[in-house]
Amino acid sequence: MRKHGSFNNRGFTLIEVLITLGIASIVMVAILSFLVNNLRYNNMAQDEVSVQDQVRAAMKGMTKLVMEKKTVDIIKGVPDTLDNPDEATFNSGISGQQIKIWLDSSGNLQYNDGSVKSLANNITVFKVEKDAVNDNLITVRIKAEKGKASFELVDQIYLRNKV
Repeated sequence: MRKHGSFNNRGFTLIEVLITLGIASIVMVAILSFLVNNLRYNNMAQDEVSVQDQVRAAMKGMTKLVMEKKTVDIIKGVPDTLDNPDEATFNSGISGQQIKIWLDSSGNLQYNDGSVKSLANNITVFKVEKDAVNDNLITVRIKAEKGKASFELVDQIYLRNKV
C-alpha cells in the first residue's frame, strides 16, 4: 500500500538542476572574464616590455656605432616634425668608413656600414640634433609603439673623435 504524502527521493527535480546550472554558469562566466582580462593585461605588458627593449637596444647599438666617429651629417625630415624621421651619416674621417642610420617606411631603424642591418623594429620617431654649443654632442630621440604601448628615449651621445 502506498502512503499519502511520501516523496520519491531517488533523483533531482528539474528546478534543482536548472538552479544548479544557472549558478554554475554565473561562476564560469566570472572565471572566464577574469582569465580574459588577465590575458589582455599580460599582452599589454609584453608589448610594453617589447617596445622598451627595442628602443633601448636601438639607442645602445647606435651609441656603440657612432661614438668613435668624427663627424655627423643630419638630413632632417621634411617638414622637420616628429612624424618625419631624420637620417644621419656618421664619418670616421677614413675614406669609405661611414655609417648611415635611418628609419625605413615599415618602422625598422636601419644602419648601413657596408651592408644594411637592422637596429630595432616598431620605431615611429627617429630624430638626431647637433648641440648648439658643443660640436661633439648630439641628441638622439627614439620612440617605438606597438599596440597601445609606447616608449620614448632621449639620450645625448658624445662623439669622442670629433676634430
